[in-house]
Amino acid sequence: MVFYPDGFDKASKEYVSLFIKLVGSLGEVRALYGFELLDKTGKGKYGVYGYRDESPTTFKSGSTWGYPKFMKRFAVETYLKDDCLSIHCTVGVVQTRVEEGKRCVIPVPPSDMIQNLKGLLESGVGSDITFQAMLLFLYSDELPKAHEFSDSDSVCTLTTLMQHLLAAADRFDISRLKLMCEAKLCEDIDADTVADSLSLTERYQCQELKTVCLNFAAKPENLGEVMKSDGYSHVEKWCPSLLTDFLKKCMRL
Repeated sequence: MVFYPDGFDKASKEYVSLFIKLVGSLGEVRALYGFELLDKTGKGKYGVYGYRDESPTTFKSGSTWGYPKFMKRFAVETYLKDDCLSIHCTVGVVQTRVEEGKRCVIPVPPSDMIQNLKGLLESGVGSDITFQAMLLFLYSDELPKAHEFSDSDSVCTLTTLMQHLLAAADRFDISRLKLMCEAKLCEDIDADTVADSLSLTERYQCQELKTVCLNFAAKPENLGEVMKSDGYSHVEKWCPSLLTDFLKKCMRL
């Protein structure tokens, strides 16, 4: 694994970059790979945040593949334990079976069931009702994009969409969707939305998101703008315990 804590290049300077590299003289190797972060509780729980390759990649000696924008740098802090970050890397080498000196290759196309279901949902063929964004996840295992659910009369930001989707995932106990929404909200925090995201953390038991929100909001360069936001007024009025945690965090900085 090749890890760049300050980003691979200028375009990724606000992120950590993570790659896998083939070393040695092995010729070409076809492999699937994936990265997952270890939960900082130390209980060996992986999969809280990560990426997996969907199809084999052909590696040549010295070649590198991965993610220049794996995660925002400030979000990585929530996964540190004793100033260390544990990354679980899975590699599956794809081999061709050879029997009795003959090379037998049977091409099997990748599954397109998810895309077919997603296409059916988006086409609206035979339907007379419109569903919320959660159905897109159930059909395609993908997070929706904000522009797909906004029209000329409303403005739906990605952060707002993730906040609503987090609430729906908690209500229907869809744990993977809930974690995906929490991770996305950790990545896209700003002064206007951080208080709104913070107000969700205790209601839906999102401890990692709570930590990221408090760390961001309490920074001196962010504090003034955060306190001007409508979300902060809501926290003051309806979430006094969160306000106490916020003030404690400010005092430590």
